[in-house]
Amino acid sequence: MHKRSSESSRARAKPVISAEMNGIRFVVVGNQLHYSDKWKTFHDFLFAYLSSVLGQQLGNEELRNPLPEQHPIAQWYHHVCMYQRQTIKVPGLVSTAPATGVVSAYLELAYNLYLLAHNEEIQTALIKRLLHKEQFHGAHYETYVAAPLIKAGCELEFENESDGSQSHCEFTATFTTTGNLYSVEAKARQPGKPAGKIGNQLYNALRKKVDWPRVVFIDINAPDTSTDSEKTQWMDEAMKQCRHCARRKIR
Repeated sequence: MHKRSSESSRARAKPVISAEMNGIRFVVVGNQLHYSDKWKTFHDFLFAYLSSVLGQQLGNEELRNPLPEQHPIAQWYHHVCMYQRQTIKVPGLVSTAPATGVVSAYLELAYNLYLLAHNEEIQTALIKRLLHKEQFHGAHYETYVAAPLIKAGCELEFENESDGSQSHCEFTATFTTTGNLYSVEAKARQPGKPAGKIGNQLYNALRKKVDWPRVVFIDINAPDTSTDSEKTQWMDEAMKQCRHCARRKIR
């Protein structure tokens, strides 16, 4: 097992660095300092941060399209603004409101990209894919895979996708406490397909060439119309497919 130097092994995931001074909130993002006198909370920063890294690239033309035709992030932004208008009674003062699905999704994507900001290569590559509608679903899930690995104390490095001689996982994760490396693959079920049918995703992930112990994430977040009795069958089916793929010979 390859291990990095002891100096690298002492590294940990970076904590949130935020402070308020003279009515201005400052937030450190990678090697940059962001600030505003309008940010009363860290959530205020996250709303602004996602707009700063994605908003201009999405552009006003996207927002002028009919809502169902807009990029998913633009649709989220529309609903977030509507919710803010409904719940913020006094602009400029801190307000509280129950979390909704779309607000949570918007903030979580902002937070995931904030965590990735110290790794400019990965954040930049994911942003490019997030902005393409046809690639959004998979790229969005990769942010959900990358963020908890960073919080767990991992450093991430993209595989060399320009090397077409062999297949590649999404990235290599180095657990900085031990220096151990892992090949990480992220697969997402496409909308409209049964969430329990994960055999093809898992098999394709296991076929990829890896240099380190393999970690596979599969997104099965899809509308669930099953009854209570069917949920047990759904889980049994998913586990059966996992065991079957693990026993198949991977070439």
